[in-house]
Amino acid sequence: MKTRTHRLFRDTKPPSRLESRFELLWRALGGPALEKEFRFHPVRKWRADFAHLPSRTLIEIEGGIYVHGRHNRGAGFAADLENRAERDSQP
Repeated sequence: MKTRTHRLFRDTKPPSRLESRFELLWRALGGPALEKEFRFHPVRKWRADFAHLPSRTLIEIEGGIYVHGRHNRGAGFAADLENRAERDSQP
């Protein structure tokens, strides 16, 4: 029987243009090192775009508000709200 290992970071999808721009500006301003696509929930597959682990800070880049994608439709928006509520309640 194969066991499945959970990867903490997504490595198959390239970052969005906004994520790349944020990272460029972050580094230019001398920000501390960030983890990319950090999986912050032990069971759900929720990830934050960036995480600064020493300060326990998650950074989410909100984009695509005019593209009518998953995050702008009713079910996707509701799922995002659940994700944010869980993320914000982490100790």
